[in-house]
Amino acid sequence: MEDYEEELLDDDMPEIIDFSKAIHNPYINQLRKEISISMPVRTLNYFRDQADALGISYQTAINMYLTDCANNQRKISFSDRK
Repeated sequence: MEDYEEELLDDDMPEIIDFSKAIHNPYINQLRKEISISMPVRTLNYFRDQADALGISYQTAINMYLTDCANNQRKISFSDRK
């Protein structure tokens, strides 16, 4: 097995790697941060139902909704506070 590993290291890796034509990561501004939130079961079920109708996961549905709010600079307002 050592011969195989040595062969891979010697033959598959070029001596010099040319990064002169490399580009910056175009997705750098789309990095994500994992969070944990608590929400009412009714709210979660609403997003699950919406996501099922779209054929996507509820996490994706929530993320898409919040991203749309942020992209469109929607202001938070409450019509009915209970």
